[in-house]
Amino acid sequence: LGAGFQVAMEDLRLRGAGNILGEAQSGNIARVGLDLFLGMLEEEVAKLKGEGGVVKTDPELSIGFAANIPEDFVADSSQRLKYYKALSSVDSDVAEAEVLAEIRDLFGALPEELENFAAVMSLKRLLSSLQVKGAELGAGRVCLEFSEDAMAVDAAKLVQWVGARTDKAKLSPPAKLDLNLSSGLGPAQAMLEAGRQLEQLLSG
Repeated sequence: LGAGFQVAMEDLRLRGAGNILGEAQSGNIARVGLDLFLGMLEEEVAKLKGEGGVVKTDPELSIGFAANIPEDFVADSSQRLKYYKALSSVDSDVAEAEVLAEIRDLFGALPEELENFAAVMSLKRLLSSLQVKGAELGAGRVCLEFSEDAMAVDAAKLVQWVGARTDKAKLSPPAKLDLNLSSGLGPAQAMLEAGRQLEQLLSG
């Protein structure tokens, strides 16, 4: 069941969508992009089948430090866009390291801004799994706002986790978490520290 649909979608991927994504028939697909649309469709089909899985969010980030690919490091705008997309879409630290290795081979040592961007993307993947709706990221502090229906983090576990680090973490209603980070860290190291601490909410 469903094999015909999979064959049709593979045919669409290989030969192109023709006018299906044209203005006359695009609907909402053109706004979100074909890849994202297919991902959303796959999630909904899994829910209907009862397979569920971990529901992830797309956190909205407010970043208080430079996190980008500098123009004087990668001068060509299409290449910058390529690596922005690659770093934003990888699903693991291993895949991210491969992209960074490619950039390093082509352009040399990574500037601080790019290392910051990579660290932010790594943290964002974790925040997505934690069902965080929005986050304010700074070198010394991270403030998270969880989705109202977040189920990835058990409330009792979160309260216990905060209680074990009262000097570093604070909960605020309705669903906000403030996390103070070690002083003296650069932005990339601060994001890595935040990730190491927050991972305990998933694995602990």
